[in-house]
Amino acid sequence: MPVLEHVDRLAAELLRVPLTLHREAPHAQAVLGPGNYVLETDANQSELTVRDGAGSLAALGQALPLAARERAIVPKNSQPKGPLPAARDLIVNGTFRQPLNDGWKVFNDQGGDGGTVDGEAEL
Repeated sequence: MPVLEHVDRLAAELLRVPLTLHREAPHAQAVLGPGNYVLETDANQSELTVRDGAGSLAALGQALPLAARERAIVPKNSQPKGPLPAARDLIVNGTFRQPLNDGWKVFNDQGGDGGTVDGEAEL
């Protein structure tokens, strides 16, 4: 389940104190300054995305600093991987480099008009 972490810059300015959040995730530790972040965890990995600000993600003795629009992944029992771009592909096999059965469902639809000629799906 995603955990959204938001540290408000205005609050830090009003308090006039450095504001740092230390967050423990199942596979890593995150250190976040003022900014906007998404920390997602599940049984297999933890992932930190820095939308705005700067932070770091650490695991197994290695800390990985992240800037705005960067993310890192920590697989279970591994060190952080990254930095990676914050943007992600939302479509599986969107480049069609793998066969169509990798992420796509091919089906036959005759359109309800009683057609008898099957179509084809190929790249």
